[in-house]
Amino acid sequence: MVKIINDELKYSTLYDHYKETISYLKTDLTKRDKITWILLGLLVLYFLVEFKPIDSINVANKLIKSKTGSSIIVNYDILVTGMLLLILFSTMKYFQMCLYIERQYNYIYDLENKLNAISDEKLITREGYSYLQEYPLLSALIHRIYNLFLPLSIIISMFIKVHRLFKSQISITIIFNIAIGIGCISIVCLYLLFAYRHVKFIKFINECVKKLFVLLHLYEKNKGEHNMAKKKVCISFDYENDKNYKNLLAAWDVNTNFEFSFNDLTPTEINSNDYSRVKAVITQKISSATYLLVIVGEHANDEHPRKSEIGDRNWINWEINKAKELGKKLVAVKINKSYESPTALLNSGASWAMSFTKDSIIKALDEA
Repeated sequence: MVKIINDELKYSTLYDHYKETISYLKTDLTKRDKITWILLGLLVLYFLVEFKPIDSINVANKLIKSKTGSSIIVNYDILVTGMLLLILFSTMKYFQMCLYIERQYNYIYDLENKLNAISDEKLITREGYSYLQEYPLLSALIHRIYNLFLPLSIIISMFIKVHRLFKSQISITIIFNIAIGIGCISIVCLYLLFAYRHVKFIKFINECVKKLFVLLHLYEKNKGEHNMAKKKVCISFDYENDKNYKNLLAAWDVNTNFEFSFNDLTPTEINSNDYSRVKAVITQKISSATYLLVIVGEHANDEHPRKSEIGDRNWINWEINKAKELGKKLVAVKINKSYESPTALLNSGASWAMSFTKDSIIKALDEA
């Protein structure tokens, strides 16, 4: 049966998700801080190697000998290459974490808006609205250190190194180190383009870089346009017996790893004997959808004990007939081929999915 999610359940679910997301965010902030210290430490060590190469080589060789007992001798080129590789790896991890944290803040802000919309007042604002509205100067300075001063420090350091390497006698090691340096600079620049994407001239640069990436086949132009737009699908199913299959469809909707997704317009169960009210809500849900997707389970065509009040054999048949009346596209999928189809589906022109798989259902939706 098609069911209705009440506001209390929505609020509870969203709030649990809100708390969970904040918990993840705090963990990620701690990780970012650790990576920041590691990156700063590597930059300091790198400068020591550059300005005190002989002393640095001696210290490195002594450490290797004391820790491993090995007599391996590390020269300047090996030491610098090792430092640059560590800086490159740490730079990638640092900016990946920064991007992830920023996206989480945006998501938390969106969750707060949804929660407050349900309650009709700003009850929850701590991590989103209040965080943005009451931003201390110290926090602003620290934020600039994270997303401007540290990135610029990396760019300047790597630019100086690459410039010096170009003046050196060319060798495989030199070429490798130049590539690492350019890689670090590129990563930081791409992050800055994202962090300051709202600045007018940065928008123009972003578009130019995007076009370059498209030409180099490093980026798919208008990637979102190649994915199917979210289909508004109202799912008709037997709640008592087939709700797990509806939940699977809902999981496809929220999982970003899937190629396509569905809008879950399915109503939740109404604890009411007022069938006219139930029908009104179901009608509204079907009206707002483009498709009615019918999950045909073992009991999809069984007679409902109160069929006279429903006005049809059961709720699934009533929903199918209502969708026909409203001119909606019908799509059906059988959990098992032996199951009896709802009577209302016969000669309805419905598009059938050959199996209960994502690809098969999507194909049926496309052909409806």
